[in-house]
Amino acid sequence: MLRGLLPQQLHLRMFIYMALAFTVTIYIFSYILTRQLTNNAITEIDRLTLQRIAQVKDNTDFTLRKLKLYSVRIFRDQNVNGWMTASEVDYWVFKQMELSLTDYLGIEPFIQSVNVINPSINRMYASDKGLTKLTDEENIEFLEQVRSEKSQNLNLRNYEIQGKSYLLLVVRDVIDRGENNSKLAVLLDKEKLQQYILQMNKQIANDVFILNGEGELMLGNVSDEMLKKVRTLSLNGNLGKSHFSVDGEEWSLRYQTLSISGWKIFHLTSLETLNQSISVTRWTILLCFSLLVLIIWMILYWYSRTNIRPIGTMLQAIQVRIGQPYVPSNTVETTVSITSGIESLINKVEQMDRSIKDSKSLIKEERLRQWILNGSLSERYKKEWFQEIPVLAAGSIRLAVLRIRYYAAFCDKYDFPSRKLMKYAIGNIANEVMRQYGLAGEAVDIGIDHTVLIFPDTKKKEKIDAMLQEIKSNIDQWLHIGVVAAVSDPKASDEALLQSYELVMEASMLNFIDGKDRVYSESDLKQFEDRPNYLDEDVIRELVASVRIGNLLAVKGYLEQLAGDMKGMTYSECKMQLVHLIYELMKSFKKLNTVKGMEGIEHTLNQFHHLNEAFHWIETFLHQIVDDLKQRSTNNRKEEIVTEAVQYIRNNLHNPMLSVDSIADHTSVSVSYLRAVFKEWMDCPISDFISNQRLDRVKELLLSTDLTVAEVAEQAGFQTKSHFFTTFKKVFGTTPIQFRQQQKIK
Repeated sequence: MLRGLLPQQLHLRMFIYMALAFTVTIYIFSYILTRQLTNNAITEIDRLTLQRIAQVKDNTDFTLRKLKLYSVRIFRDQNVNGWMTASEVDYWVFKQMELSLTDYLGIEPFIQSVNVINPSINRMYASDKGLTKLTDEENIEFLEQVRSEKSQNLNLRNYEIQGKSYLLLVVRDVIDRGENNSKLAVLLDKEKLQQYILQMNKQIANDVFILNGEGELMLGNVSDEMLKKVRTLSLNGNLGKSHFSVDGEEWSLRYQTLSISGWKIFHLTSLETLNQSISVTRWTILLCFSLLVLIIWMILYWYSRTNIRPIGTMLQAIQVRIGQPYVPSNTVETTVSITSGIESLINKVEQMDRSIKDSKSLIKEERLRQWILNGSLSERYKKEWFQEIPVLAAGSIRLAVLRIRYYAAFCDKYDFPSRKLMKYAIGNIANEVMRQYGLAGEAVDIGIDHTVLIFPDTKKKEKIDAMLQEIKSNIDQWLHIGVVAAVSDPKASDEALLQSYELVMEASMLNFIDGKDRVYSESDLKQFEDRPNYLDEDVIRELVASVRIGNLLAVKGYLEQLAGDMKGMTYSECKMQLVHLIYELMKSFKKLNTVKGMEGIEHTLNQFHHLNEAFHWIETFLHQIVDDLKQRSTNNRKEEIVTEAVQYIRNNLHNPMLSVDSIADHTSVSVSYLRAVFKEWMDCPISDFISNQRLDRVKELLLSTDLTVAEVAEQAGFQTKSHFFTTFKKVFGTTPIQFRQQQKIK
């Protein structure tokens, strides 16, 4: 019954079949795709949320720890402590203290003001107000806040001045002397801290905020209703997730505990907004696929009308011719028609193949190419082509290579057909000159950038050099193309030519090293046999050190020494060592993104025609590095080094090969200097810091994931399981498995 509803025309029936098949396939695919995209979007949002929480946690822990250590450092400063403990007013002691505070405030941008309190002389110095008495009315409220802080743990609390909120940090003596105890009160700028830690600004609302143990908002902006709701939630564990609704809107909440006791980071995500975005994406994909289906229908209809309709017409005409009625179905006649068409195509292909085989010149060139690249010719081919290739009769032959000197520029100037014509002309010029010298030689276009000549050996090397020089001269005169010529040693005609061909190609590359206009020979490569094929790494390190100290004279000397070493190498060895040298220099000065990796380095080297050009470019690059290093400001260098080192450590904790040496290389300082600066700023050795960070990562992974202990150790960067178990038990007093079980029970 359905068959009766189909149109009789073959092309319309084929259109309907193909349209239905494509439509069903596309809509099934669109359904699967939308589901997969939805799942991927939710997974990615969850991953990004965890990543952002972890980033905010690391930034908060590091920044607040640094600020606390910095405040203690101010408190312990000799000049500041001298004024705090003074028993009488001394102008010079005050001025020294004021100058020291000015220096400290100029370095740390998060400190709004520093207040130094000396009850013995009834004075308080505020960095933003100056020197005042403790009994002044404007100081009473502030002093009450300071005196109420009794803890020695450097706790942070909120404090408001004229409607603006700050974080207050009080540093006091370990020995409590009551009201006479000197104190240092530091006000931290909340706005700047939020901009740095939470990436907040006044124009953009933020979905991350931090509460202390009492539920007080410490950093971030959140509505009062949302804050009340969060305070009522039961949040267990260091890392978790919760859902709740406010005014009918669903929210997803993720939280993580900070190292600061009682503080938690919260991240809010509106589920309603997320669902709307997913719904919009689904409908967009569905509409796009619907448009695609419509376009495919149009293409299929056009295709069936232009390609299948003639077949149907032809079949109808054939059936009419043989006296059969036209049957609009998959009949035998359709198969016969298609089969006859294929047979006709095969016949034409066979005719073309026979025509190609009849072309002697093409076969001749192909035989020569096989002779060079695959080995010696068989006796059958020698007898068959003896008349066409006279060089086969020679007992001793030579190979020569004519390589286009500036092939990149040659390709830019000519398109592919023009390049083929130019290389054909190079072969004709070479054949004509060889005939003038009485040599029955052959020119073969191997491909790419060179042509190979095969000719009988004359036993006179001078004659061969003169012939090749004349070929070069004629090519330059008539085609304006510069070529490099190289010739092999004599070879027996029945000997395999591939090795000799490769050696001659290598010899032609020597022009890159010496840049001379001469005919190179296979024997030129022998001078490189006993020479070292690598660069002295000590010289490269001295070169890098000279650049860093700005010694341009030493840089020039080391470059000349390296260039001299490379001139004693073959082209392939020289090119490999040149890439290695440039890579080491780029890596040492963090410029790898400038050349875009190893491929970029090789692309840059292809622009140079001689070794001297490459070293001139390297010298210019190093001069620019020296200028950049001189212009770089040295202010706050220690803090930059420590910050960069900490970031590098956290990004590479999973790497078991992370070491102080690799961190020093990354920060471009010596190992001893890095250890000293890190110890000074972080108040702990860098090796202890790495170990502590790895143990923190282990603890986090044990509590928040189901990874095995071996996988946790690997992701935390421990080289061996024995070292991991020993270190973990030494710090936590138990094994990782027992630790995870104990925490789950709690």
